[in-house]
Amino acid sequence: ASENSWWDRVREGMVRAGGVTCETPFGDGLAIGKTSLAARTGARDRGAVDAPAWVRVAAIVEGPAPEALAPSRLALTQGPVMSPRADARARFRRGALIHGLLQRLPDVAPQRRARAAAAWLGARAVNGADAAAYAAEALRVLDDPAFAAVFGPGSRAEAPIVATLGDGVVVRGSIDRMVVDATRVLLLDYKTDRPPPDRAEDTPARILAQMAAYRAALAMVFPDRAIHAALLWTDGPTLMALPPALLDAVRPADARC
Repeated sequence: ASENSWWDRVREGMVRAGGVTCETPFGDGLAIGKTSLAARTGARDRGAVDAPAWVRVAAIVEGPAPEALAPSRLALTQGPVMSPRADARARFRRGALIHGLLQRLPDVAPQRRARAAAAWLGARAVNGADAAAYAAEALRVLDDPAFAAVFGPGSRAEAPIVATLGDGVVVRGSIDRMVVDATRVLLLDYKTDRPPPDRAEDTPARILAQMAAYRAALAMVFPDRAIHAALLWTDGPTLMALPPALLDAVRPADARC
């Protein structure tokens, strides 16, 4: 080994500690204390062994693995839910930015939220009127007393969830906002790229399927608590509770987490 290499340093330390030359499977080495070397013997012949019958049985041919879908894609057969706002690129960019603000700002002191929102949007090259509008919409939601519980102490953002539904579809996603207390669980999903319907019953089927999937999985995690699902439409803002009967109609309740 080269001078001052790790090997050289270790060897020098072993010598100082009283190490003596010994035989190893890789040649001479140094050892401290008593050493022993296993005898080099050949493998013993154990004779023929009868294999169990199952080794000669062909394995069961399984079907294709279940497709992993985000809950928001569970009802694609209902057709995409399109927003009447502007073009698709602007619509989804706006939604992603407001979503990001609602995810981060609850952890910021109220008196610092406006400045934090401006800084976060500026770092993403959003300035001027757009930045002001997005920040105002997010702050209006956070300042509304109706939403105090879901953004208050003990609430959590982007809670990951995985479930296998009764029909075998594997669901992976994250809940935008969730609150768990002694008697209930409130799950909340943000809708930032479209105006709200007039009634919960008019919510697009795709969104109802998404929320039903979340509720079914959480019911397995918290079997002793009531699971309440709601949508937060930021255009308003509007907090819309989804009646259990409405979700029962679009998704089986026997999801396995």
